[in-house]
Amino acid sequence: MRKILAVLATAAISTSYAGNFTQWAVVTRVDVVRNEGVMVYGSFGNANSCTVANQFFIPMGHAQYNQIYALLMLALTTDKSVQGYADQCAPETWYTVSSVTYNYLDPSSSIYLSQ
Repeated sequence: MRKILAVLATAAISTSYAGNFTQWAVVTRVDVVRNEGVMVYGSFGNANSCTVANQFFIPMGHAQYNQIYALLMLALTTDKSVQGYADQCAPETWYTVSSVTYNYLDPSSSIYLSQ
């Protein structure tokens, strides 16, 4: 019985997220990519098993791009953690060839800020 309770307690406190949420991470770098969007760096994991982990891209076409950019600048300057919902893998050819993909937050995705 003790083993069962220990397993249940461990499962209850483990961190896992449904869907394609990145891991919570402190933003370590933000690249503004021409007129395309921003690339965000940190220990985000690889929500979609893309070819590149720990980065995600947000296109300028996102409905709340300006608000997200402000949120990212706040996170970068205050060491706050963010989490994004990356719903696909997609290339960003400014960085590399089209066969290399990044976690991608399309215009219907969301991003979160935490302490």
